[in-house]
Amino acid sequence: MTTCCVCGREQKDIITLKLTEVEKAYAKKVENLDVDSFSYCRACYRILCDREQGARLIQGVVQTNMASLGASNADVLAKRLYEHLIKHAKPSST
Repeated sequence: MTTCCVCGREQKDIITLKLTEVEKAYAKKVENLDVDSFSYCRACYRILCDREQGARLIQGVVQTNMASLGASNADVLAKRLYEHLIKHAKPSST
């Protein structure tokens, strides 16, 4: 069983995305993560693949984490991130 990197649940039915060499280097440089892939349960993957819902989920997680670290402008920065994600997201294939 593999753990979903979003919700933390252990699942048998997991979607694993392998990183390119460029993505691996970026993860190492920015987050100090030494990873080859990310694994998602089907429920989280479905949300993240949706342009609007995925961006809202990421906005909420970032805002909560920044606020817990004491950032007084967490809501403004998270909203700016959301707008950036929407602007650069690929159109849904549905």
